[in-house]
Amino acid sequence: MDKGNLSIFDEICTEDYRCHFPWSQKPLNREVHKRIMEGNLAAFPDYNHTVEDIISHGDKVVVRVTNRGTHKGNFYGTPPTGKEVEFSVISITRFVDGKVAEMWAEFDSLDLNQQLGRELKPWEGEK
Repeated sequence: MDKGNLSIFDEICTEDYRCHFPWSQKPLNREVHKRIMEGNLAAFPDYNHTVEDIISHGDKVVVRVTNRGTHKGNFYGTPPTGKEVEFSVISITRFVDGKVAEMWAEFDSLDLNQQLGRELKPWEGEK
């Protein structure tokens, strides 16, 4: 993915692959996850990640990575800032027959948004 080869999703993920992100109310399928990565790579064309830790048990693998990139394209409504960003992601991946069947990803989106200079308002609870 660091090189923009998103067809890798079709090779390594099951057809019924599901990805759980904290901002999505329902799991994403393989095609939607691929489109999100296309948008991320357009916003951060030099995107790369460094694997910091890998822990496996049974059919699951936990990975902690550090993501880096330069904000050179539109990112969810934020025009390019030219800022370099760095943020951590921790994911749990479940495998079936050697392919990725399901993934849960958690990351500090507040930190990423602050690095981009996006103004975020604190949640004030339900009104």
